[in-house]
Amino acid sequence: MNEMEQLRKWARIFGIPPETVYETSDLVGFFRYFAPHGDGLELVFEEYEFGTDVMERLRRCYKAAIPTTDDLYFVPSSTMCDEREALYLLQMHFKELSTIATIMNDQELVDILSTLSFRQVEKSAFSAAISCDDCPDVWVFDLVVDYSTTLMPMDTSILLLEDAIYSMANDKLLQQFILWPLYQASSSLEDPYHSYFLAWSRGIRYTITSSDTCLFCI
Repeated sequence: MNEMEQLRKWARIFGIPPETVYETSDLVGFFRYFAPHGDGLELVFEEYEFGTDVMERLRRCYKAAIPTTDDLYFVPSSTMCDEREALYLLQMHFKELSTIATIMNDQELVDILSTLSFRQVEKSAFSAAISCDDCPDVWVFDLVVDYSTTLMPMDTSILLLEDAIYSMANDKLLQQFILWPLYQASSSLEDPYHSYFLAWSRGIRYTITSSDTCLFCI
């Protein structure tokens, strides 16, 4: 079975016209068909090695998200998370990012992630914060992408769902958390995006628009 045939096989599960599917990006939004609880994911994953591991991570995302079939994106439910817990999770997340930056010999980013101050803001102020094309937010995204290219993932058709998984929240870090079982064997790190998932699932959002401050909201 070639790639297009595999994508069309998955499309048929929910009645997506297979003739409209030619490439991985044609399944953007695919995982909303399994909302609100992830019922039916086994139809996609159970036949593949490590498929169960990826599926269980996806189920954790459904459990954390607002139970709706109307929203294209996965949005975490409101939870009781205080500033102290948010800071702890963010610090753990940045520690893991700093480890990746060290592996990638990016000392500048290591220094930034190690010395950031944190400032909690209201959601309205957070939404107004503007990221730029050359700031730590972008450097972190590039770091995650670059690190993934140094690894050798398992040879599996599940990788064809990378775009569909990314489109769940337009979130590279969440995508890497979900797919990590496919990469773990080729990495010296155990689970470097787990703390990010914990922060995301608690409704914590952050942005690093300057080299000294991380703004976050809950």
